[in-house]
Amino acid sequence: MQRHFGREGAAPFLCTENTKANPLVKPASQNKETLNTWVVDLAGNIAVSRAGIALLARIDNLHVPAFVSTEQAIEWGSYLSAEQHDTLVDIQRTSSNAACAQSNLQRMIDLATKSQLIREAAEAFVPVAIHRKLYFQLMTLWRACTSAFCSGLIRQHLVLKKK
Repeated sequence: MQRHFGREGAAPFLCTENTKANPLVKPASQNKETLNTWVVDLAGNIAVSRAGIALLARIDNLHVPAFVSTEQAIEWGSYLSAEQHDTLVDIQRTSSNAACAQSNLQRMIDLATKSQLIREAAEAFVPVAIHRKLYFQLMTLWRACTSAFCSGLIRQHLVLKKK
């Protein structure tokens, strides 16, 4: 069974294989990626496909701390690898969706705050390509400066020799 959502504000309804509610959605029996049994981790995250199980494993390996400030989130996020960043973005999206779906106002605020701090951590990520580009620019500038400095010393030395 798959869930489909109708108009905004309408209640969700369950779709069985015989119902042709949405021709773009394949029934579970035709989708080779769909699992026969859903997997739920200890945090309540649900996987319905092999890709979902891989995501649950990545989430489990990331160990996101409970951030207490934006600064802490930015500091932590600046050391992420590309794969960790992708996982963090998935966690943030899930947290944001959970906040929007929450009916308890205090729980909604808590989840939205957590989502925002995770977003701050994800935005602090700097791809390795940018690090390499900055390193290359810095080294080019360093060579130009040292070359200019050395040529200036050589010129000075030659001028002193001529006198």
